[in-house]
Amino acid sequence: MYFANPWGLLTLASLPIIAYIHIFHRRYPPLEIAGLHLWGLEVNRQAPGRKKERLPISRTLLLELLAALLMSLLVSQPRFGEPEKVPHLVVILDNSASMSAKASKDQVPFRDAAISTLKGRLESLGKKAVVTVLLSGRRPVMLAGPGIPLKEAQQALDLWQPTSGKHEFYSAWDLATQLKTEATTLLFLTDTPLKKEVADSMSQDIEVIALGEKLPNLAFTAGGWTLGKPNEPGQLFARLANLGPKESEVTLTVSSKIQQKPLSTKTFKIPSRLEEIIQIPVLPGTGNVTLKLDSKDDPLSVDSTLELVEPERRLLKVAVALPVDHSATKPLVKVLKFINNWESASVETADLIFGPAGSAPNSKPNCWWIGVGPLAAGGTSKPEDYLGPYILEKRNPLVEGLSLGGVVWGGVQPTTTNVTPIISVGSNPVFMQLRGLTSRAYLMNIDLARSNITESPDWPILVSNLIEECRRNQPGLQQANYRQDQQIFFGLAPEILNDDKAELELLFQGTKRPLAKTRIVELPPQEKPGVYEIKHGETLVGTFAINFFDREESELSGLGDAHRDVAIAGSKQALLVDDPFTIWIMIGMVLIVGVIISDWFVLKPKNLVTSS
Repeated sequence: MYFANPWGLLTLASLPIIAYIHIFHRRYPPLEIAGLHLWGLEVNRQAPGRKKERLPISRTLLLELLAALLMSLLVSQPRFGEPEKVPHLVVILDNSASMSAKASKDQVPFRDAAISTLKGRLESLGKKAVVTVLLSGRRPVMLAGPGIPLKEAQQALDLWQPTSGKHEFYSAWDLATQLKTEATTLLFLTDTPLKKEVADSMSQDIEVIALGEKLPNLAFTAGGWTLGKPNEPGQLFARLANLGPKESEVTLTVSSKIQQKPLSTKTFKIPSRLEEIIQIPVLPGTGNVTLKLDSKDDPLSVDSTLELVEPERRLLKVAVALPVDHSATKPLVKVLKFINNWESASVETADLIFGPAGSAPNSKPNCWWIGVGPLAAGGTSKPEDYLGPYILEKRNPLVEGLSLGGVVWGGVQPTTTNVTPIISVGSNPVFMQLRGLTSRAYLMNIDLARSNITESPDWPILVSNLIEECRRNQPGLQQANYRQDQQIFFGLAPEILNDDKAELELLFQGTKRPLAKTRIVELPPQEKPGVYEIKHGETLVGTFAINFFDREESELSGLGDAHRDVAIAGSKQALLVDDPFTIWIMIGMVLIVGVIISDWFVLKPKNLVTSS
């Protein structure tokens, strides 16, 4: 046995104090006499002052000492078991965005109710209990811990703002069970009652408490910004859904940080379970724009705000350096007319060059060169035509969407160049990447005069893939506005890659995170909505926005309250083994105090009774 509050043992000092008082305490039994008037002055004689006497071992003394002992034990909180087994509460918090919704009655977010429940449960385990807080998500994380007092976890809990989209909880539950020991209690706090099949499949050692409530909601389910032609207005678009059971009135405000007054304010009604498409023209140079909803039927704010960054016009510079009589010139020029966001440029300034296979590739680091066959005129080997089957390197984005069904790949010639095959026929590479060069160079081992690929759907797909992949590898962000579940890619200019004096950082709401300098930087999906900045030292590399578009998570009609206790005897009962002991101490103390009071009534002095 050990004591959870050893300082409580100081109250044992009350025992000698009680004994000391009883040494000076006199108590006379009641005495009935006759003829009080015969006593004379003796009746009013003053009793002598108190003096130290031998400690009387009385029933009252023993009861008082026993009551003081029990009260001391109650304050010191005795525990059975090993003292090193400190109660440990492992809490899994549902990090879904719906936990930020406000209840209809008290307008308190469900996250606050979850934190209150966590604190109450931890306090019930004793002052020495520690807590580990896990957040659910696509990748569960540890918010606080492992095994720290509530005071240390409080700051992290105060900063916690659930913003994740819909996700499964299994990985978080699995992480919690890995932390389980004999003195551990597992608790899952959410806002949605679990389905029976889900509850049956999770660990039965986890207690589940749902703190939600069915609510209506209005939410943006899609949004973006498309650029118009140069010097012409672009367009904002958004899709707004009413996920409540009745028609809702909503006010939509569109504002820009550059302009002081709102760009647009509109009030309208959306019928239940329907969507409204919003389109707003914007001029170039408007800057970042915020769309915000205002409605009494909107308890969740994360999906009611849409922040859009004005995209940069990234025109890819393309040069067609093929002779006029080349077999690929006309098919290439024809298909380029149907592809957007590129402009014609010279070979010196181009980002992507289509040239004859016999010419030398461009040496600029960020420039792509595509050599189109035939490889060489004449030669000892006769060109061959192939109908397939074609082997495609599926991991290469340049062949995405290609099928090559029925395509004749004509004019294939042998090559000994150091290459990485992308499309092959048997052991013969017909579309390949040249290795050992400073620039990105590809070779099409083909004679389009002997091939029907330009008449198939694969030809515009291949050319479009080349342009988009080349654009993706150019410096700068590929796009300005992303969803939560999208990865972010951006290329770095050579001057940034070669500069070791400044760091590359990602900035968001006052926080900074260093990024590795690579030619193409890949960021994982960012869960917190808002505007992010990428800086190299003091230089702004790019700005992008993350928005919450998750219709399933914005649906709040499935929320509710429920409770599932642990189904088997486990560590929770082991932690409460001392509770009956404490209760019996309290009962015994009450009984003893009752006996002391009754004893005092029996032994208290009574008025003298006279008789004549």
